[in-house]
Amino acid sequence: MSQNTKVYISLSQAAKAYNIGKGTLSNALTGGKLSYISKDKNGYKIDPAEIERVFGNRPKKQSATDLKNKETADETVN
Repeated sequence: MSQNTKVYISLSQAAKAYNIGKGTLSNALTGGKLSYISKDKNGYKIDPAEIERVFGNRPKKQSATDLKNKETADETVN
């Protein structure tokens, strides 16, 4: 993955990566405090930088890129 490729994460991925409750993220999204790139049948696509803007530079359990890569690998195995 090149450095210029944007990684967007789902609400669940954001909750795991940033250790923020799904309800907290959902409230921020629906209340307009946290913006998102798009929303479709699969849920929200959120820019990790937007989470940091709203919630501050929180310690992450995993980087957004690592989380996305792990999910892609898990889907390939299954």
